[in-house]
Amino acid sequence: MNPDHASSPSCPQCDEIPALLAGELAPAVAQQLQVHLESCPSCTQTAASLRFVIGKLQSTASPQASAEFSNRILATIQAPEIVRPSFFAFSRLHRWTAAAAACIIGLGVVGLWKHRPAVAPEVALEIPRVSPTDATDASLTKALDWFCRTQEPDGSWSPARWGGDQRFEVALTALPMVALLTAEAEITPERATAIAKAKQRLEAFRANNGAFGTRFSGASYNQAIGTLALLQAYKQQPDPAARGPLTNSLAVIISQQTNEGWWGASQAVQPNLAATLWQLETLQLAVDLGWEDFRPHLNRGHEWVNANSPARDLTLPARLPSQGVDFFDAYFATTKLRSAVDPASQQRLAAIRHSLLEQQISQGEDSGTWSPDGRWGQVGGRLYATAMASLALR
Repeated sequence: MNPDHASSPSCPQCDEIPALLAGELAPAVAQQLQVHLESCPSCTQTAASLRFVIGKLQSTASPQASAEFSNRILATIQAPEIVRPSFFAFSRLHRWTAAAAACIIGLGVVGLWKHRPAVAPEVALEIPRVSPTDATDASLTKALDWFCRTQEPDGSWSPARWGGDQRFEVALTALPMVALLTAEAEITPERATAIAKAKQRLEAFRANNGAFGTRFSGASYNQAIGTLALLQAYKQQPDPAARGPLTNSLAVIISQQTNEGWWGASQAVQPNLAATLWQLETLQLAVDLGWEDFRPHLNRGHEWVNANSPARDLTLPARLPSQGVDFFDAYFATTKLRSAVDPASQQRLAAIRHSLLEQQISQGEDSGTWSPDGRWGQVGGRLYATAMASLALR
C-alpha cells in the first residue's frame, strides 16, 4: 500500500525507498525510482535520512537480537544528523528505520514467490517449534475476539479509528474477514455474525462492474484484497449467485495487468511487487476454485515475479528481535513455508511464529493485537498489523 498521505505533502513514492535501499525492488523498478530521486526533493531527503540510519547501524558490531540493539535503533533515529523536513512525520521514519534495521540483521524473510532453497545452517536455530495447534490457538483467539469487538455497526472496520488510512477501508475490512474465515479456530456464533456483516459490507462497496471503492493511488490493493475476502467466503459456502459478481471483480483485476504480467500501485505507471503479489494471491485462489479462464493471467504474473523479484534466502538469526518484523513478509513467507516439509523450512516457520507470538500485546485495551510497525503500518494501522499477523499464524 503506497498512499498519498493526506496529512503530508511528501511524495507517495517515498514509501518505496526502504525497499530500494534494501535491494528488494526489481532492477527495472529500482532504476526508475533512482531517476525519480534526482528530481524529487522529498524522496531525496527520505533516502538521505535512511542511508544515514543504515550507515550508523552497519558501522556497529554485528547486532544480536536484544533490548540493547533495540535501544541502539531508537538512539540512531533520534540523531540530530537525520534530515527531518517539517512535513516528514517522525512516526513514519521510526517504522522505516525498524524495517531498515531488520534488513541489516537478516530479517528479509524470503524472495516471496521466488523461493530459493537455502543451505541448512550448521547450528540449529535455538527456537522452540510452534505448531498451529499450540500457543497459536490462544493467540488467534485473542486476535479474532478483538476483531469482533471492534467491528463497526455497518460491518466494516474503520482504518481511521485504528491509525490507518480511511481510503483503504475496503482492504482493511477484507483482511479481518479473511482472518476470521481462515483461522483454524472454531467459528463461533459471534465470529459468524462478524463474517456475515463484513461480507455484506464488502458487497455494498462493490460496484456493478466489480470494482471496489474509489480510484486513487492504492486502489489496486482494495480490489485484490476485497475480492480475496469474498472468494474465501465463497470457498467456505459456495453460492452460484455469487459467481457472476466475483467474475466481474476478477475481470477488473486482470484488466489492470500489463502485457509483461505485473500490476502497478498507481494506474500501472511502474511495476509494484507488493501490488502484484496481492493480485496473484487472489487469482490463485480463484483458479483453485474453478475460474480456469484466469490461469493464463496467473501464469504470466508468476513469470514476471520469478524474473524480476530479487532473490532472498530464508536465513534467520537464532532469535528474532522484538522490533522490525515485517507483517507483509511474514504473511507471504509463512504461506510458502507451510507447504514445505524439509526441517530447515519448518524451523524458519517456527521462528517467524515464535517472534509474532512474542510481539502480540497481552494486556490493556489493545490486548490481542499487534502494534502497526514496519512497512505500511502507517497506512493499515492496528487493523493491518493484527490481521496480517493472525494470517501468518494460521
